[in-house]
Amino acid sequence: MFPHQDYVLMGGIREKDNWSVVPDPSIRQTILKRAQNLFPHLKHAPVVGEWVGLRPGRRSVRLQMELLRCGRSEKPLPVIHNYGHSGDGITLSWGCALEAARLVKEAVSSLKLRL
Repeated sequence: MFPHQDYVLMGGIREKDNWSVVPDPSIRQTILKRAQNLFPHLKHAPVVGEWVGLRPGRRSVRLQMELLRCGRSEKPLPVIHNYGHSGDGITLSWGCALEAARLVKEAVSSLKLRL
């Protein structure tokens, strides 16, 4: 559960090989029941929306800079990879964003040196 200013975002499940993008009422009920057991005052809160998000994952997050050759250019271009967070994206977002920004800064600095 992630409280926001005027709503609470709740939910999240992991089902391997389930690629459906249609909300499942039984999953919604399970999520609501668990939340209401923890916080009974949510029992009468309206559901204001629901959606299904597919969050591709990997065994570990890929967060690195890679130099790739593009076309006929002799100089490789830096590419920052930051993906594979699966359902942990909200948890890892700040730390991964800071590291990705550091990598971008490093890439820009190295490009300036080569110019």
